[in-house]
Amino acid sequence: MRSSGEIAYYETLVDRVRPEPGLVVFESMQGWQYSDSPRAIYEELFRQRVDFTPVWSVRADAVGLPHGLRTVHRHTRDWYRALASAQVWIDNQGFPAALRKPRHTTYLQTWHGTPLKQLGWDRPAFAQASRREQERIATSVARWDAVTVPSDYFSAHVVDAFRATPSC
Repeated sequence: MRSSGEIAYYETLVDRVRPEPGLVVFESMQGWQYSDSPRAIYEELFRQRVDFTPVWSVRADAVGLPHGLRTVHRHTRDWYRALASAQVWIDNQGFPAALRKPRHTTYLQTWHGTPLKQLGWDRPAFAQASRREQERIATSVARWDAVTVPSDYFSAHVVDAFRATPSC
């Protein structure tokens, strides 16, 4: 994560900014790409002419961004403000665990791909990790209001590995 000053700034925003109705913050692969399920959801919302205000969380060197896409660079004041005021967060990997989800925000976790590896509590290294690291992951997952589940395999291996409760 970033500095404690940045986290304090974000916390102040969460407590003070007004929710922005219709603001949806999208992120794919921690800001590296315009891809995967967040992209599909974004494009479907446009196709259906849903009234929303999209903004993409990106890194400075993100690839594949279409022209005209409204973006905000990760770990900037504008990014923290967007996250603090958003009605919805949609991503496929995880916004930084240190960032508390505002009460007015719904978080849709779409994950990425079908993992053919151990994750979360299924990893021996995680089971042996410090209590602080285990709590960090548990807190991050607890922010999810819904997680998309594309298959029974995914549910058995990802949802269970993170001890999440699927809603979709």
